[in-house]
Amino acid sequence: MTESNLLQEALRYYDIAVDTVKRVDLQYSKITRQKHRSEELLKKFDLFLQSLLLNATMQRGVCCSAQMQFIESMAIYADLLSCYRAQTNTCVSWERAVDIPQDPRLKEFAVHKIESFLTEFSMLQTMVKVPARADYFEVIRECVFGICVYLERISGDDCWNNTDTVAETVVDALRQDWLAAKQTAEENSAAAALR
Repeated sequence: MTESNLLQEALRYYDIAVDTVKRVDLQYSKITRQKHRSEELLKKFDLFLQSLLLNATMQRGVCCSAQMQFIESMAIYADLLSCYRAQTNTCVSWERAVDIPQDPRLKEFAVHKIESFLTEFSMLQTMVKVPARADYFEVIRECVFGICVYLERISGDDCWNNTDTVAETVVDALRQDWLAAKQTAEENSAAAALR
């Protein structure tokens, strides 16, 4: 497969994930009769996804330009490095992939974006619980896994030392973060119900 074909396949997973985020937001709006800010949640999702993918490449210690272009393409609503540059006045860019692992604050920034999305999404999913106890996060997780698989394949050189486990590692870490966020959301929801 060409890099263009790999990107197109990954973007199909991205579209499914975006539709899932929109569906959760719509369900939340119906239940609470409040207009949730779908656009804001979609921005958080883009930052979350780019953060996951960037952290996966940074853990390998090698950031290939093809992979950086791929990660940059995985966003419509917000761009991780644009937000980072705006907050830190740094000049890190997707085009200068060699600079990315050199900025330790970027990893911390990315982790915060992952936690921010998981916290909000878990709160929304806890409140939605329909239809038929759908696990919207599971759909998101499967999409992230699919995108990671294509990220692993995007470069013709040896950017990945062990390509079989990168997607699994990312998704396993994501599951742990999700479970923690979900538990917190459920505890907060139960506490609110007692009031």
